Amino acid sequence: MSDRDALVGFGTEERALASEQRFRALIENSLDAIALVSPEGRLLYGSPSIARMLGYPVESLLGRLAFELVHPDDLPEKFALAAHLLAAPGNHTHQVVRFRHQNGEWRWLEVQETNLLHDPAVGALVANFRDVGERKHAEEERARLERQFQESQRLEGLGVLAGGIAHGFNNLLTAILGSASLIDMGLPSPSPLRAHVQQIEQASERAAELCQQMLAYAGKGLFFVRPADLSAVVQDTATLLRVSLPRKTTLEFRLAPGLAPVLADLTPLRQVLVNLILNAAEAIGDREGRITLSTRQVFLGPEKAALAGTGAELPDGDCVVLEVRDTGVGMDEATRRRVFEPFFSTKFTGRGLGLAAVLGIVRGHKGVVQVESAPGQGSTFRLIFPAAVAAAHVLVAQPATPGDRRARGTVLVVEDEPAVRALVAGILEEQGLEVVQAADGLEALDGLPHYPPDLCVVLLDLTMPRLGAAEVLRELRQSRPQLPVVLMSGYSEHELGERFAGEKLAGFLQKPFTRAELVEKVRSALITPAAPVPPAESPSLPTLPSAGPATR
Repeated sequence: MSDRDALVGFGTEERALASEQRFRALIENSLDAIALVSPEGRLLYGSPSIARMLGYPVESLLGRLAFELVHPDDLPEKFALAAHLLAAPGNHTHQVVRFRHQNGEWRWLEVQETNLLHDPAVGALVANFRDVGERKHAEEERARLERQFQESQRLEGLGVLAGGIAHGFNNLLTAILGSASLIDMGLPSPSPLRAHVQQIEQASERAAELCQQMLAYAGKGLFFVRPADLSAVVQDTATLLRVSLPRKTTLEFRLAPGLAPVLADLTPLRQVLVNLILNAAEAIGDREGRITLSTRQVFLGPEKAALAGTGAELPDGDCVVLEVRDTGVGMDEATRRRVFEPFFSTKFTGRGLGLAAVLGIVRGHKGVVQVESAPGQGSTFRLIFPAAVAAAHVLVAQPATPGDRRARGTVLVVEDEPAVRALVAGILEEQGLEVVQAADGLEALDGLPHYPPDLCVVLLDLTMPRLGAAEVLRELRQSRPQLPVVLMSGYSEHELGERFAGEKLAGFLQKPFTRAELVEKVRSALITPAAPVPPAESPSLPTLPSAGPATR
């Protein structure tokens, strides 16, 4: 062989070696991993990236069955794909599967396999692995946020519906209660009909309580707030409730001292605690179990997303957390997602508003509710409230002056519900007052120049067609700034604070109201100077609804 031929041969071998080294370097430094697998599923070769992904030295995996590292829940699909892969040369499969890391954790890997058993240069199944853990977590987080948004939208829609229904029913109940009281006044004493009238009144009052629960769910209840120590409230309420718990249920306290105060109406806040504690006790049942009540203070900054839940949007800054944890039967995911729906219960249909009202109370506090639960692992209800940073402003009704019971002059009743309008007019006329009526705000303003000069009070419904209370009040203030105005609503005084901050109002009538409440409010307006309405809320001034019966 000539020298030239030797040089040519040497050059070809050198180029082949360089090419092999180049491809080896590419494989060994690739973020993706490559493996050669036998038809039985044993690892014949693995690139170094396998060690980076799973933590095992590649040498320790050679000869082992790859199925040993696959999550049990993913094995059925893995076996099915393996059968398809081996069915014909060149077949290809794709799967995202969990593999066990050396530290025991499960890692999400995207696996693409190709059948190259027929290729003499390969003679194996070729598998490409890519770590998709971050992508998987991002997809799960996006799905979680989408579920949270959908749940929030659904609950918001139910809240609007509940508030609208409660408003309409309150109008009807006002007419029923008022008419019943007028009938009762006209009956001789004694009368066999009086008991029936009282039953009407009692049933109407119970219906009004249900409306208040619906308003609570909608976040529009009637309540007053003041700074409160959450740990003290929990201690006092739970201690009194301890005697109502089953003997095998232990109540445990982990209450942090020196918490920042929260602005709260103590009555509905205690009702929240009662609901959650009794729920927990029912979840434990006759078995031995433990209910743990704990409080703590947290500062919300960049980590606020970790405390996301159902309710209001938490502000940055200090927050107070209350947890009610039980060792009961727990809930599955389907049940957990529905616990805040009105009238949903695992006990029997139509139990009540329960946790829906609890959500309304917490939402009224500008707080958030988190629920963690799993079958056999108990449940945790976590309530997160913004800490108070300012004194609360509440609307306080002006008391009537004792002994002054005069009722003279003309009252303008502006109400779009005919039955309520006629009832109010009848009661006030029975008191010796003259009454003019208007079916809406536009009719009231059109008639203003023609009303008697002794017009002394305006009863103004909050929500009306064509022209609402805000516009009517604005016009009245320009033409007759000293005329007392009493607002009426099937919603609550919370609406008054939101829409009429700073306005001087003579009072507020929450529907449904009784004859006595109407008469007293009008008399009070005649003799008491109007008081300005404080702002509905500052960033730290929530308002709270009342609670309903507990369900889970």
